Amino acid sequence: MAARPATANFSTTAAATANAFRQKFNIARHDIAATFPSFRLACNVYSRKDIPSPSLQNSEAEGTSPALVFAHANGFCKEMWEPVIARVDRRWTEREIYAYDCYNEGDSAVLNKDLLENRCNWLTYAQDVLALVDHFKLTKPVGIGHRIIAETLRPGTFGAIVAVDPTMYPKEVNLLVPVEDHPMASLTIRRRDQWKDRDEARESFLKKSLFRAWHPEALDLYLQFGLLDNLDKDGRPGVTLKCPKIQEAMAFAHEGTGLHDAFENLPQLNIPVHFLFGATSDINPSDLVEMKLQRTKYATHEIVKGGHLFPFEEPLDTARDITKFLERYTEAKGPSVDTPTKARL
Repeated sequence: MAARPATANFSTTAAATANAFRQKFNIARHDIAATFPSFRLACNVYSRKDIPSPSLQNSEAEGTSPALVFAHANGFCKEMWEPVIARVDRRWTEREIYAYDCYNEGDSAVLNKDLLENRCNWLTYAQDVLALVDHFKLTKPVGIGHRIIAETLRPGTFGAIVAVDPTMYPKEVNLLVPVEDHPMASLTIRRRDQWKDRDEARESFLKKSLFRAWHPEALDLYLQFGLLDNLDKDGRPGVTLKCPKIQEAMAFAHEGTGLHDAFENLPQLNIPVHFLFGATSDINPSDLVEMKLQRTKYATHEIVKGGHLFPFEEPLDTARDITKFLERYTEAKGPSVDTPTKARL
């Protein structure tokens, strides 16, 4: 897709973006235990301001309007889903919505900064999703993001999954390589991670085509919630990445730890899985898309305009596709693990 210009389209400030979203939603911050007890997970729980009693609404909606659990992409943060959440049809946002930061990214990385090691296991990411589901006592929520393996670890946890350009590969694809040999990891290690302020960070980001393709709200949210105020090496105030770049790089370099399992275990999924693939994604070429669909019993899919990070580029299209799937899913009356109904999805 054509890159957006780096001027007028990005005039919205981070504060204005956040305020517009918060006119509709209350956002409660929770810090909960991760899989490893020494780690914490930062979670946002979103509830509509125009519903007097969200807990009562949740109870009344049980079985018709599933809870939604959002998992973010590597290197980013939970707030990046807000432009999509804001555009999902109202019917599906009347229950509380959950989004969390992986233990080594976003606000969770800040909570765990003194405990993080330079290694990563994608199985831990999946187990942390289960920790969130248990903490909030959710019953068959719809998982949205990249954590398919959580359902294979504990079948019956989710009612359905929306897999957003999921990163998983056949075991024949060797992904577990040293950081310096992995193309994405080596690029991440070399990326800039210190700026004097968010305005300078914005200018720096917009020099890259990746960020110029993003919707203005996504960039503003990354600037506001993906960066952390700090002091530079000379003691001057500045901003840095909340997710340390070594942690992002380790996730790329250790992709084989869990992502092979996710692909190999796709046939075990007995719930609807709706795949959203980016039309120009370099993560999911057409042959791999077909392999994933063929291995998944109750699979549906859509191709969304944009690349691997299409939710940042096209939040409206992403929200529309999620809404359409949720409508079909509810019409099918939430097929259980025992009675999936692929034909109606």
